Amino acid sequence: MTTSQPPDRSGAEGTGELAGLAALAGRHIRTCATGRSALALAAAAVPIRDARRVVHLPFYCCPSVAHPFVDAGFETRFYSQGTDLEAEPDATPAPGEVFLFIHWFGFPNRPADRFARSFGPLRPHVVEDCVPASLRAFAPDASPSPAADYTVYSFRKVLPVPDGALLASRVPVGGRLRPSDEDFVAAALASLGAAETRGTPEGFRTFRRRTLEAEARLDADSVAREASPGWIGRLRRLDPLSAVAKRRTNARLLASLLPPVLRPLRREIPEDAAPLCLPVVLERGSRDELLRRLRAARVAEPLAWDVNPEPGERFGPDRDIARRVVALPVGQEIDGEEVVRLAEVVRNAAERA
Repeated sequence: MTTSQPPDRSGAEGTGELAGLAALAGRHIRTCATGRSALALAAAAVPIRDARRVVHLPFYCCPSVAHPFVDAGFETRFYSQGTDLEAEPDATPAPGEVFLFIHWFGFPNRPADRFARSFGPLRPHVVEDCVPASLRAFAPDASPSPAADYTVYSFRKVLPVPDGALLASRVPVGGRLRPSDEDFVAAALASLGAAETRGTPEGFRTFRRRTLEAEARLDADSVAREASPGWIGRLRRLDPLSAVAKRRTNARLLASLLPPVLRPLRREIPEDAAPLCLPVVLERGSRDELLRRLRAARVAEPLAWDVNPEPGERFGPDRDIARRVVALPVGQEIDGEEVVRLAEVVRNAAERA
């Protein structure tokens, strides 16, 4: 299947050939290295006049989402989305402030999207974090939220590329990008190479070490950077639409094979989902012990966020989910038989957690 791809110009502004990505038609596009770089560009671009620099973030989020705004001088305020992260946000963003919502795990966050669409003419700026659902950028029926002023995509966790991200915005976004971090790109490429051998104990240990090295390098870097020169070429050789369809198929099969102790966080896997993983809730036992047993069985979790330390009783449901949710892999490189074997490994680990 052929898809239109971005031009080979890191940091390109305007639409140009990027408009060929059906979901992004009508948006201005800026390419960069990572989702964090794209968020840094958005944080710098938000027009702040009389309003204070305040960003409203979901309680359940990765610290790397907050860091670009903190670095840009924003005050962070967290909001709850209640039990199973499915309630309307209890945020109260003022006009001129920033409201950010995340399509967690690659599933559409419809309550937050509806909430953002309800803002009147005097409204906050809206940032849509599509990083977990970045394959939506290639789907003609999954455009950015009409409420979003800035939408962020990053492909390195859903496709075999070391870096490469997009910021889609209503108006052109400027801002200088630093050159790509060659050490991070090398570490990410080493992780991709090690993924080929992670089926063996030594191969899995090498893969996990390389992955952690790449993530540590990224966590230590807070500047917005260009993508590596070769990322567009790598992207052109891939078939993202087939990848997202395979991920949905794998997620549905794995969800059907789960033991009673594990409950899918989302009851359905809709056609507009672009699963980064299958999020499941451990109904009893220790999440940390389950993760330890899965790693011992050479299952690498695509996502594992620490619990937000922000205090407050209203965050009880969000904190509870953060302590019990586990992300199971559903990547396009897995076939049906492997999903069945994965389900058996997960069942054995969960029953002993």
